[in-house]
Amino acid sequence: MEQQNRFASQIHDQVVRQLSMTARQQELVVERAVQRAVVRRWGTRCLLLLIIILAGVALFGCAALAAIHLLP
Repeated sequence: MEQQNRFASQIHDQVVRQLSMTARQQELVVERAVQRAVVRRWGTRCLLLLIIILAGVALFGCAALAAIHLLP
């Protein structure tokens, strides 16, 4: 009986260690996923801002060219 109790205790300890390692791995996976999402979000925002700036510059250039050619 004593031997069975020790064996059950060893199995229990192993399961607890495995579960704690799995929980830590899951925390790391979630942290990495959140970091990737933040980087993507900022990348998208910066790209959108760059497109808006380039569109503004292009429109300003078109207006300047039109003014040069249309005004006497």
